[in-house]
Amino acid sequence: MNSEMKKIVQNYALVSAAIVIVYTVIGYVMGDPSLFTTWWLGILIAVAGIVITVLGANKFKASQGGFMSFKDAFMVSFLILFVAGLISTLFNMLMFNVIDPEFAEQLNQAILENTINAIEKFGAPEATITEQIYKMEAQGGQFSFGNQVKSFGMGLIFYAIIALIIAAFTKKKAPEFMDTDNAASSEA
Repeated sequence: MNSEMKKIVQNYALVSAAIVIVYTVIGYVMGDPSLFTTWWLGILIAVAGIVITVLGANKFKASQGGFMSFKDAFMVSFLILFVAGLISTLFNMLMFNVIDPEFAEQLNQAILENTINAIEKFGAPEATITEQIYKMEAQGGQFSFGNQVKSFGMGLIFYAIIALIIAAFTKKKAPEFMDTDNAASSEA
């Protein structure tokens, strides 16, 4: 990885992670678990991360004279997502396991209630609802160290898929034969 890619990955990953961390802190300060269980807010945060990754990939392409191989496009995109995800996960581990584990319990309860409400809306039988409650309680909560590590691991697959899609759209192969004379005269 060249120094330009490293700089871009660091900058854009930090911005993306900062958005997630600020969102988490705002939800925590407000003390409202519904901010963490509202599906469209989660999608909004994910879209913001993807947009920032695309901007980072385009910034790297611009730094390379407007051209970028698929490999470099994938690498810069994946690394931005990976570093941002790692920072966010580490922050959440600290927040929900060290700083305030009680808030994590409140969030887990809110998630359980939302899941039960969703299952009931679909008309699931009582046995299915009871089974789902048992499974969720047996997992130890979404915010335990182990479950956050598992979520990050599964997130790597998602990051790779998103990075492949971004790379497909942001790559630009340099022409085999560039007319450097015309390029130089058009710049003057």
